[in-house]
Amino acid sequence: MGTVDVTEARGLEFDTVVVVDPAAIEANRESGLRDLYVAMTRATKRLFVVTDPRP
Repeated sequence: MGTVDVTEARGLEFDTVVVVDPAAIEANRESGLRDLYVAMTRATKRLFVVTDPRP
């Protein structure tokens, strides 16, 4: 198992994807929403999204 930055994941597919802190991905760059879309559409079988439960 390894990790791949969302900017390196374009065009790739993975059985399982774990997206950690989607709000930070969105806020990190001007293309944040596009990056989040890419991250969440790389999974072929399982997608896990980990967020901070605090408001």
